[in-house]
Amino acid sequence: MDNDNYLEHGKKKLYEKNYKPAIKDFEKSISIQPNYEAYLGLGVSLFKIKKYHEANCALELAVGIKKTSAAYYYLGLTCVELNKFNDSIENLRNSLVISKKAETYYRLALSYLKISNFPEAINSLEQSLKLVDSLKFRMKLIDVYMALNLFHNALKIINNSTDLSVDSNLLMKRGICLFHLNQFEESKKSFIQSIEIHKESKAMKWLANC
Repeated sequence: MDNDNYLEHGKKKLYEKNYKPAIKDFEKSISIQPNYEAYLGLGVSLFKIKKYHEANCALELAVGIKKTSAAYYYLGLTCVELNKFNDSIENLRNSLVISKKAETYYRLALSYLKISNFPEAINSLEQSLKLVDSLKFRMKLIDVYMALNLFHNALKIINNSTDLSVDSNLLMKRGICLFHLNQFEESKKSFIQSIEIHKESKAMKWLANC
């Protein structure tokens, strides 16, 4: 087979999550003619099977040939797994310069949290929510605010959540925020609502505290 055939076979196997066969095809493509797409596919495939050092090398070669949002994004993810959080931040920010995506902002926030840069983590999570109103993004921002004892900020996000009335976890977090703000009656109501949806020992303990 020629370079194009190996490359297309590799892409197909990567899409089908057959990562090890995909790696072989991408490596064969590169041995014939080094190219961006093969290095990117190789890096992503290696990342998926947790070979982070090898993935990092392949993705750096991909970026060296062509600077794309996808290559920087996955390079950022491999840096996280290698505990290179400053490098992760740099690569994810480079990805966002090319293409602003909610998941990239979210991953950037996680990297900022690893180095305890809470203002930048909060800003990144806010940016992700501007692009996509995701419960995952909201929950992480709520958790950050609560960890910093910024209960008013967390409560504002919780109260604006459309799924508040049916989400036991959100209701429990609402109760915790209200408890810390000394609004015990409202706090109690939230814990009771949370327990009615899903009985959890943590919510019960908070209710007992109220």
